[in-house]
Amino acid sequence: MKSNVMNKNQLHSQIAHSYPSYRKFFALIDAKSALCFWENYPSPEHVKETSPEKIYETIKPSIRR
Repeated sequence: MKSNVMNKNQLHSQIAHSYPSYRKFFALIDAKSALCFWENYPSPEHVKETSPEKIYETIKPSIRR
């Protein structure tokens, strides 16, 4: 449990550096859709190079219905 909290805090630190307002988009930093986003778009430069539609198509399979 302790290592899970440490890993989540480390992820928050790394994500907050690149995406300071990430909480506006992902309520849970470790949700499947958020993790899929971080994996595919590790920095804002990656987001700038694609369209919102492409981002949605990338994370769509990880969104619960």
